[in-house]
Amino acid sequence: NLLFLYFCISVQTVSAGIIVVAEKGNRFVKTLEKNNIAFIRKDNVNEALSVAQHHDGLLLINNNKSLGQQLSPTQQNAITKKKLHVYLEYPYFINTQKPIVHKINLERGVINSSAIANVPHLSLFTLNDHSFYEYAVKKPLTVIAKVAGFENAEYGLDSTIVYPGLFRKDQYLISSVSLSDFTESRFGPNEILNNLWVYILQQVGLKDIKVFQSKADVHPRFAKN
Repeated sequence: NLLFLYFCISVQTVSAGIIVVAEKGNRFVKTLEKNNIAFIRKDNVNEALSVAQHHDGLLLINNNKSLGQQLSPTQQNAITKKKLHVYLEYPYFINTQKPIVHKINLERGVINSSAIANVPHLSLFTLNDHSFYEYAVKKPLTVIAKVAGFENAEYGLDSTIVYPGLFRKDQYLISSVSLSDFTESRFGPNEILNNLWVYILQQVGLKDIKVFQSKADVHPRFAKN
């Protein structure tokens, strides 16, 4: 009887670990599986929060980019109460109002921190043909800007308009653009995006992950001379 009671308690207290909110068949979810990352997939935020245990990781990604998806006060309270480690990306947002939406034209992603292992400061990566939110935050980890250079922003960021890309806010790691799309869109180079995702996954609880492997379906349209 004691053994049975212990078994029941153990089952009830098993942590979900990492929970991913995405549609079934999402390409990035398949990439997580190929990297042998253990996670639970849920169709929506409420389902994810219902199974989440304290200190779990939560990835909010979505194929449907047509509508903004605000986290409700109730959902945010649940995240705070359970002390979840959350990564959310466009089209999700936590502001009281939907942020202004821009469209990538000539802008590229720029690494704006030394926190991303194996990626030098001011390294460039492509974010072609995607929408992104405009946020007002200080010291983002990445930014979106029109810059000169092939591999690095040669002249820095002082003389151009800069939009925050990836940044931290309390329990949230927020991306203004859908970084999970890089496996099927013209994002690159792969090495930078893979290392960026190692950082993101570490922040939501996968502390031991050192390598993330994925090959983009389409290569960037430019080539080095």
